[in-house]
Amino acid sequence: MIVLHWICSSAQKWKQFVANRVTEIQSLTNPESWSHIEGKTNPADLPTRGQTVRNLTQSELLGKF
Repeated sequence: MIVLHWICSSAQKWKQFVANRVTEIQSLTNPESWSHIEGKTNPADLPTRGQTVRNLTQSELLGKF
């Protein structure tokens, strides 16, 4: 949620490192197109759950994207 807030606000508010990345994201995408996705429905969170490779490759979440 923190990064989502960064992307949707003025990059000038943040320290240089964050501001540079936020500026790049804002220039390449529409900040309004970003939204929060719950961890249980986010395929990017699968590897953080201690899954085996077999479970990862068989996950229904991977087929949704």
